[in-house]
Amino acid sequence: MKFFDQHLIPGETIYFRPHYQPFTFSRLIFLFPALWMMLCNLLFNDIVVTNKRLAIRRQVGLQLKNDEVQGRLIRSADIQQSIIGHVFSYGDVLIDGSRQQHNFELKGVSDPNGLQKAVLAMMRGTFESG
Repeated sequence: MKFFDQHLIPGETIYFRPHYQPFTFSRLIFLFPALWMMLCNLLFNDIVVTNKRLAIRRQVGLQLKNDEVQGRLIRSADIQQSIIGHVFSYGDVLIDGSRQQHNFELKGVSDPNGLQKAVLAMMRGTFESG
């Protein structure tokens, strides 16, 4: 069970959950530290878009960092994607919040288009039930 499954606000529902794409570390595949980082990314990092907020849990060094931003405070969600990222369906998503502390760059996220659509739907309040 993922971290945010246990820490939802009452009445909150998860609508989208991308994950970090392990291919972003492909150029470092032969180095043990890179493999360790990839494993930590898969185990400890979590991103969820609910009907009320975007919540991010990341490992930063030896610390776990939780960030969240309410949907009404997000101004835009932009995608940066290379050709290889487009082929393997991963990229970076830039979340621009109404305050400086609500700006996030999510690197190497799987299905960045789906994440962008989910964030935009949350901002407009147009999530479909189910």
